[in-house]
Amino acid sequence: MTPLRQRMIEDLRLRNRSQKTIDCYIGHVSRFARHFSRSPEEMGPKEVRATLQMTQAGVFVPVAIEGRKTLQNQPVEGTR
Repeated sequence: MTPLRQRMIEDLRLRNRSQKTIDCYIGHVSRFARHFSRSPEEMGPKEVRATLQMTQAGVFVPVAIEGRKTLQNQPVEGTR
């Protein structure tokens, strides 16, 4: 498990998210990364915005409704 994934899981647990929610969020972030063929560590607001725009336009289906929430609720590195 990568340090970034471990930190995300720990952060979600600190927010008292259920294991099902954690699994769902991790899955969405994984699909997001696969779509761009890059690690989430290498991506930022530009990629999140592009994904949200594609989702809203109905072009990008893998990160749909719950995925949109996942991406919008995760802090961008350096904003904590």
